[in-house]
Amino acid sequence: MSAGGLEAEDWSQLPAPVISLLQEIAVRLDRLVSGGEPEAIDLRALPIMTEEDLQQLRDLLGTGEVTATVQAMGATELEETAFPGVWWATYFGADGDMVAERIEMAWVPDILVAQAADVRTGLQQLVERLPEAAEADREGGAEGAGEVPPVRWSDD
Repeated sequence: MSAGGLEAEDWSQLPAPVISLLQEIAVRLDRLVSGGEPEAIDLRALPIMTEEDLQQLRDLLGTGEVTATVQAMGATELEETAFPGVWWATYFGADGDMVAERIEMAWVPDILVAQAADVRTGLQQLVERLPEAAEADREGGAEGAGEVPPVRWSDD
């Protein structure tokens, strides 16, 4: 794999902060693979990382197959790196200013996982929009109408 003009063998020539962070990413990714919880490194909280170091790190990690933008109280941009399970996440405030930049080691970043309450609300909204035949099916009427299958749910 080539990234940022450096072959993997040449990574030993990188600045110490970049090598250290790559090692930390590898350790945390190993913990994830071994059954651990997702973890993140706040890149802006690392005083020894210069803007040049961060750009070199971004170049080395490369780009993977998945990108996503989430709009919730400001944009969040997520980009899978060339190393699956390692995500570059940039968070912006409502004013568009960057508020955080992190490397996340996760199967899927938490911000992309639907919350149970949101899914329940979505289900309720969907059911409310279904044609009246669905309501009759749920109540046991309109046997055989079958235009819309009955919706079954529990109120856990």
